[in-house]
Amino acid sequence: GSMKAVFFVIYMNGICATFNQDLGELDVLVENLSTGEYLEGTVDSAEGYVVLPLSGTAGVYNISFVTASGVEYTGEFEL
Repeated sequence: GSMKAVFFVIYMNGICATFNQDLGELDVLVENLSTGEYLEGTVDSAEGYVVLPLSGTAGVYNISFVTASGVEYTGEFEL
């Protein structure tokens, strides 16, 4: 999927994801590819933004949001 609908700001202890459109309820998965640590849950994009906590562990992270219809928005970042 395209990232135009979702914009991320990365902090050491969290990710702020802003939704430019209402994508409904989204399943979210944040995974540290270096350590295997992961966070998963459900967010409501109608709220406009969500803050996801991070442990701050160094590594390469993959983040994905999946809509109810199966559209996936993904990104990767490094701490």
